Amino acid sequence: MHYGNGAFIVYLFERLCELSEEELGDLLAAAQSVGWLLSCRYTRDALTVSLQDGAAAGQSVPHFHLHILPRHPGDFEPNDEVYRHLERTSQAPPSPRTDCPDRPARTHEEMAAEAEDLRVFGQELIKKMKQQQQQQQQDLQQEQQ
Repeated sequence: MHYGNGAFIVYLFERLCELSEEELGDLLAAAQSVGWLLSCRYTRDALTVSLQDGAAAGQSVPHFHLHILPRHPGDFEPNDEVYRHLERTSQAPPSPRTDCPDRPARTHEEMAAEAEDLRVFGQELIKKMKQQQQQQQQDLQQEQQ
């Protein structure tokens, strides 16, 4: 089982306790934005947001991070298998290969292409939302007249 398209990591500091309240708010806002974008892009109606803070928590790299995984029904059976999968893959020794044998290695070019796809998709989505908001405001103004 692999994470699938859209798996994303938000990274800031070594430990959660190092974040100020403002940074924590920014982190959660970033996770919310990334989750929204990934849910829209990959047509998912659910997310798993997993926090790993310290080696004893399964932290595979020496920094605090969130995993944001777009989810769909049946992608992990039973559902809590996603946490065991994160734990297993996070405990893999560092290597230039992927952390999961059934996940194919991706080139920098492939990852850059996915990042560009998400950037363009996000810009288009935001543009559509702004247009909808403007239309709603115009409709509301017309109703009030």
